Amino acid sequence: MGSNVLHGDGGSLKISRLDGYKTKVDVVGKPSAGFITESMNLVCAGEGSGTSVFSDSKEDPIGSLLVEAGFVREHGEAGALVYRSRIIETPSVAHTAIRVISMERSLNFYGLFGFVVSRKFLTSGVRAAWLSSPYMTLELIEVPEKGAGEPHELWEDAYRRGQYHICFDVTADCTSLDAYWDGINAASKDKFGLVLKTLRKVKEQMMYDLVCDVAFTKDPDGTIIELIRRKLVIKHRMEPDW
Repeated sequence: MGSNVLHGDGGSLKISRLDGYKTKVDVVGKPSAGFITESMNLVCAGEGSGTSVFSDSKEDPIGSLLVEAGFVREHGEAGALVYRSRIIETPSVAHTAIRVISMERSLNFYGLFGFVVSRKFLTSGVRAAWLSSPYMTLELIEVPEKGAGEPHELWEDAYRRGQYHICFDVTADCTSLDAYWDGINAASKDKFGLVLKTLRKVKEQMMYDLVCDVAFTKDPDGTIIELIRRKLVIKHRMEPDW
C-alpha cells in the first residue's frame, strides 16, 4: 500500500488501494470512503462521483493531506483509526488552561504528545493558544515576567504558573449563557442556599475566528471554572493576533 496524497476537485473519485476492501456508495454523489493520510500510511477504499469531492480537505498535524470525503465503519479498524485520529476541539469539558512562562517552549513540549495549535489569540493582553489533539484540548496562557507591566483580570496571583482553570462548553445546553448562568444560580440557591462566586460576568470574546460568550466562577475548593457558549465561527480568512 502506498502513501500517495490524492487531490482534485469535482467529477469523480475512485480509490481502491487497500486490498480486501470492497468499494461502496451509500449516497449518490458522495463516496463512502476516501481518507488519505501519509503520516499514518492508511488509505480506505472508496468509489463514487460528485462535485468538489475534495473541497473540505485540510492538513493533518504532520503536514500531509487528510481528505474528508466521508467514510463507513464497515472498513473496520483502518477507517475507525482515521476517524479517531482526527484533530478535534472536544465538546463538553472543553479544555484545561495552563499558565506558562514561555509560549514557544510549552508549544514544543506539548507538541511531543501530539498537540497542535488550533487557535492563537490575545486574552487580557497576553498571548494564548488552544492546543488540540484527538482526545482533549489545552489552553496555554503566557504570563508576563514580574515587572513587565500589570495584567488585568487574571485572578489572584497573575504570575502563578501551572494549572489555571477548567472550561465547560455549555453550547448544547442553552441558547443564552446569561440565562444558563441565572438558572445555575437559581438551582444553587434552591438546593444549597448559596449563589455562585462571580469572577467575571458573561461577556462576548473572540478567540481567533470563534465568537463566544464566556463567564468565570469558582468551585468550593477555589478551582476556577470557565463557562463558554459558542456563538459564531467567522468564515472569512483572518490573521492571527500574534
